[in-house]
Amino acid sequence: MANRKIIHQLTLPQFESMFPNKDACRDYLTRNRWPSGAVKCPRCGNAKVYHLAKAHHWQCHQCAPQGYRFSVLTGTI
Repeated sequence: MANRKIIHQLTLPQFESMFPNKDACRDYLTRNRWPSGAVKCPRCGNAKVYHLAKAHHWQCHQCAPQGYRFSVLTGTI
């Protein structure tokens, strides 16, 4: 967690520099949601999830017979 940067307040130019596109935002969320780099299922906590072709999307087969698909945005506002 030493690499996590806590953001308190940003100016608009600072924000735009950090997050120039949606992928940069999703990369930031991924790093902060799973700081160890091990993505886990938000339903069951299973670490054996499969990365899907669509960026920032994974699938867990432990908590759903057909697989539970989720993204970095699952469970966020």
